[in-house]
Amino acid sequence: MMIELKHTVPVKELLSIPFSKTEETSFFLVDIKSYLEDLKREIKLYENNEDWHKDHITSVWASTNPEEALKQMKNFQSEYGLIMLGDGMDPECYLHTLTKTEMQAMAELKPWELDSKASEYCAKLAKICLDNADSDCVDVQEAMPSKYSPSVLKSDIQLDLC
Repeated sequence: MMIELKHTVPVKELLSIPFSKTEETSFFLVDIKSYLEDLKREIKLYENNEDWHKDHITSVWASTNPEEALKQMKNFQSEYGLIMLGDGMDPECYLHTLTKTEMQAMAELKPWELDSKASEYCAKLAKICLDNADSDCVDVQEAMPSKYSPSVLKSDIQLDLC
């Protein structure tokens, strides 16, 4: 599976915007090419019954499933993505394309749909993102980049291996 990734946001500008301070949502900025490599690497580790301590991928209250995440990534087009991880026992955990349309849609959600501080952060991102890729959103609860993953450009929490 070959995905053509598009440049939708200047990475320096992206990394310069501070995450909103919130207890309800955690943020991860992810290099998608590196994340895809991590998923493929994890699949090989599992196929070869290699030591899970080498993993770059973990899960949030679910079994780790890099194969399913890789399948879901087939329409993902932006070279960087935003993972928003909700708080709680069964948190929502989605990887969003960094496009103007996707970030604007997140910014316009009601407070009961998305934490208002997370919406504010998305509004800031919408201002610097282009709309040259399709918007997409992928559930990555079963394939989150761990603190050992080189795909994480910036995050406000670190996930260890489960």
